[in-house]
Amino acid sequence: MSAPLVWRDRVALVTGAAGAIGSRICLELDAAGLRLVLVDLDAEALAALAAKLSRPALCIAGDLCDRALLQSLPERVLKECGSCDLLVNNVGIVSTTPFEQAELAQIERELNINLMVPTLLTRLLLPLLSASGQGRVITIASMAAIMPLAESAVYSASKFALRGLMLSLALRKPKTGVHFALVNPSSVDTPMLRYEAVNGGSPLNFLGEPIAPERVAATVRALLQGEAVERCVPASEGWSAKLALLFPNLLPRLVPGFNRSGERGRERYIAARKLQRPARRT
Repeated sequence: MSAPLVWRDRVALVTGAAGAIGSRICLELDAAGLRLVLVDLDAEALAALAAKLSRPALCIAGDLCDRALLQSLPERVLKECGSCDLLVNNVGIVSTTPFEQAELAQIERELNINLMVPTLLTRLLLPLLSASGQGRVITIASMAAIMPLAESAVYSASKFALRGLMLSLALRKPKTGVHFALVNPSSVDTPMLRYEAVNGGSPLNFLGEPIAPERVAATVRALLQGEAVERCVPASEGWSAKLALLFPNLLPRLVPGFNRSGERGRERYIAARKLQRPARRT
């Protein structure tokens, strides 16, 4: 059995760092002793997060869809931090607009943020991660990477593809020296989920009680050790989703029943958090 990896003073880059999940991941990594590179669109939220950390962080505010910013990251991290040992691909967005009504630019941006940004950033940082000696990439995917969501088709497609990429790259560890792992959370109680709850997100998000962002962060920290390449949170929902996908021809018959149960869960969620649905246009 190999010795546990030591992460104190190692460098981690986290995308979507200032969000509900990203900020909890950063606090966990800080507690594990890592130095952090925080990347997010919101400069003020990044500064507020950095103030909570036990050691100075490099804050980079900007849109990762900007190719120039994306390509500048490896050189900047190497110059200011000396190395990159861990990449956490966390940034993501979801649209609740039905696919047949979505604008092309909206579809493109959702695919860019959820799929292209982590794909390209992983490729750009791979030389630094390979040079680390214990480089890791941990990607926050989704249970929607396993179970298709009719109301969030582009989101689900991006996460399916992202999961396929990361599982494929995990097989290249003998070549790259970099360990790849995925976290597939079920619905997480974040502002994004609250928006989905009242704006037509998938009822499947509410089949069970949404989990806290801290559970995702704790799973990321657990994946700093060991050889696991995928964790579903909670594990039971992961097994249920994988079982359902063994019989894709049955999904059109099974999903309506799941949706009815999910809609009841949505109403409980909205009531418990006193959310307000947007006024309907007349």
